[in-house]
Amino acid sequence: MKEDKNILVVEDDLSLGFLLMEYLESEGYTVKWCRDGDSGLLAFKKQSFGLCILDVMMPHTDGFSLAYLLKKEKAETPFLFLTARTLKKDRLRGYAIGAEDYIT
Repeated sequence: MKEDKNILVVEDDLSLGFLLMEYLESEGYTVKWCRDGDSGLLAFKKQSFGLCILDVMMPHTDGFSLAYLLKKEKAETPFLFLTARTLKKDRLRGYAIGAEDYIT
């Protein structure tokens, strides 16, 4: 399916967001990059994605809240966290929401 090639990246850091987008596109994926949780949620509602990659610490809507909203919209869409937050409680929270992985 075409949507499997679509990846939503929600990352507020310019350098990391650009790097992720460039790498994933070089691997043949179509990437929608949003810089905050609110714009990420809007993009998710407008388009189908095969995977969502979320930061945790972002302006407006944080990654945990966004993940909860994404699961509520389309529970079958997988997501993972890519974040600097390394505390065990953050990892557990991410997995409890339904993340496929929590990468630091």
